[in-house]
Amino acid sequence: MNTPNDIPPSKRRRSGKIARFPVELRNLINQSLRNGHTYPVIAHRLNNDYELDEFILPENIGQWSRGGYREWLKQQEQFERSHPRSLEASALLGQITPDGAPRSGDLCENLILNLITQGVQDLDPQTLKTLFASDPDAFFRLTDRLAKLIAQRTRRQHANLEARKFDHVLHLQKQREEKDRHAELRRLGRDDAMNQILAARAEARASSNEAKLQQTRPNDT
Repeated sequence: MNTPNDIPPSKRRRSGKIARFPVELRNLINQSLRNGHTYPVIAHRLNNDYELDEFILPENIGQWSRGGYREWLKQQEQFERSHPRSLEASALLGQITPDGAPRSGDLCENLILNLITQGVQDLDPQTLKTLFASDPDAFFRLTDRLAKLIAQRTRRQHANLEARKFDHVLHLQKQREEKDRHAELRRLGRDDAMNQILAARAEARASSNEAKLQQTRPNDT
């Protein structure tokens, strides 16, 4: 049977003054510690700005900083490391190809590369040395896999770039054709208007000539 001392600190329920605070107030203290505020400053702010059941001493903040704050900071750093990957995944999922399919290839490659990179970064250098010393081929397998992933991603990006270039050329061609069509319509419109003007003038001249003929024609007696 486990005794309280056998339980890891992260699994034990904390019962100190700070641990009994609401989570919002604990988060405020944690953020203050992370921002570099001193124990007396944090204690003074708590005692003056909040209605607490107990008076908080700087020692209480110091005790929390060695326990609950460290657990919170570890969780926060883990979240901050994973959050950019989540944002990148969301961004990739939001990128839809013209046929309506998500770019799942880029998504998978990015996530795999990020996970491998993060995993290597989290490993202790001595652990890596021991691992590669016991299995020298592991290093070459890892680098070979990374190189293949990067090469595959590069080929995919190149193909996407060529496709976008082709789409851009088509778009420019359509714009030119549309511009030429509008120019032709305007030209035809001007020609039609000119033809109407010339026809009106010809009709006016014909009417004028007819009137003159009527004036010069002898009267019947």
